Amino acid sequence: DIPIKFSGLGGKPSIFKIIPNKNSESLHAVYSKAEELFSRLENMINTFTPWTALGYFDLETYIEENFKDVKDWENNFKMLRVKRKELEKLSETYKIDNFFSIRTEPFKKGIEDLFSRMNDVLKFSLRSSIKVDMETIDQFIDDGM
Repeated sequence: DIPIKFSGLGGKPSIFKIIPNKNSESLHAVYSKAEELFSRLENMINTFTPWTALGYFDLETYIEENFKDVKDWENNFKMLRVKRKELEKLSETYKIDNFFSIRTEPFKKGIEDLFSRMNDVLKFSLRSSIKVDMETIDQFIDDGM
């Protein structure tokens, strides 16, 4: 509809009515290539989705409800170290057919913020768990005397 109604910068608007008809094969090729590029862009972006998982749930509640043993905290501190190294290895820029250029610096900064938040939550919850255990031990000792 746009090429037919487009009047240009002056002159005869009727010239724009014939463009789609005369160039239908070329326009089809352009649209097909655009769809392919956007599909590849979407697939590339979807590869980053797992990195955002920490942002989708309440870390404090999850840790409070599920972490019972020292190994739970230990495994997650180790996992954070591994994931930080993996994050560093991500390329700074991804290109798709030299048409799209995706910079990952803002994304990596956001993920690093999620990792820092998780690290803080892990430390806080571990300290809280230790405090509760110490209070339980103190109460046991007091009751035994």
